[in-house]
Amino acid sequence: MKNLGKLASAAAIGAFALVGFGATSASAAAIVSALFCNTACGPGGTFVDGSVGTVTDFLADKTDTYDFTFTMGPTSNPSLMQLAAAITKHGQPVHLPVAFDLYSGTPNGGGTFLQTTAPTQVNATMSLTLAPGDYYMELTPGYTDKRNELISGGLAIGGSGGVPEPASWSMMIVGVALLGAGLRIKGRSGASVLAA
Repeated sequence: MKNLGKLASAAAIGAFALVGFGATSASAAAIVSALFCNTACGPGGTFVDGSVGTVTDFLADKTDTYDFTFTMGPTSNPSLMQLAAAITKHGQPVHLPVAFDLYSGTPNGGGTFLQTTAPTQVNATMSLTLAPGDYYMELTPGYTDKRNELISGGLAIGGSGGVPEPASWSMMIVGVALLGAGLRIKGRSGASVLAA
């Protein structure tokens, strides 16, 4: 009888632990963000020949889905879409594989799948001629390699300078940080000489 009571207590504790762990699991979210047209935009921010737009840099959570929406106006040139992923390791950017899907329509069940990219070490790129209408690039949890990757990218319509490389942005940020740190250290050493 004593063993039966101990077994029942152990079972109750085990069931509580399972319920508790199930309650703490993270739930996935669908995050929708507009891809902003920065250069040569058409009416209402639509993308037309010569337009360039960017995905606002963000840290991806491996459990979430990200949809970057945009509207195409009339174009005669292909659209170049690009996403890149990186982390910083020992002060240097490390590029990671990433991929995305392209849909026409609107996110959350209202889109039609068009094409997917293959994951690459530097960036995922797609070039298509798109008809006027609504589109979105979708980054799903299976398309990122690690948690808290820095994701960046953009959209350029033929005739423009292209989408800037995320590695260039990362190096610029690191360079500005090092410059600021150097000036701060130099400022401290100058202040100590004046105080002496």
